[in-house]
Amino acid sequence: IPITNTPGTLSNSVAEYTVGLVLNGTRRLYAYASEYAAGRTGAEEKQRDLSALHVGIVGLGGIGTRIAEILRKGFGSKVSYHSRTRKPQEEERLGIVYKSLDQLVGVVEVLILMTPSTPDTAGMIGKSQVSKFRDGMILVNTARAEIVEPAALLMGLESGKIGYAAFDGFYENPPELVKSLKFL
Repeated sequence: IPITNTPGTLSNSVAEYTVGLVLNGTRRLYAYASEYAAGRTGAEEKQRDLSALHVGIVGLGGIGTRIAEILRKGFGSKVSYHSRTRKPQEEERLGIVYKSLDQLVGVVEVLILMTPSTPDTAGMIGKSQVSKFRDGMILVNTARAEIVEPAALLMGLESGKIGYAAFDGFYENPPELVKSLKFL
């Protein structure tokens, strides 16, 4: 059985999916559709336009770069990023700004995690970073759940630092914390 590695093959699909999750967070599509289906309308809030939001991307590989392209060219969003290596050519081409992780989490309204799962990135977003979030942060993690410490996620959701979180995947441990997260 031949086994191949096809980097870049799904970059656009994952980038579109991620931007869709961001749109759901800014437009509250699921919540409003559920309320409408239940016959409850009229409590809708003014929507937040992506063009007015500062979006941060952690990880500017192929998929992170494609997300930045969609957000900058398609929506006109202000985009900053953090990556292991700075990308001056992409900064110039897309009009994006490099920031340290601590700087990034303190200024953006939307944070997208698109970094590989490695021992260095496990728990990269912890309580220290979440405490710097602006209230109501939209957190989209289409990388791996373990990049965000589960206790930090719970703290952020309970305190209001995180207003919306979307993950492609979920935690398995610690079981008691996972149970708490499932019922928020």
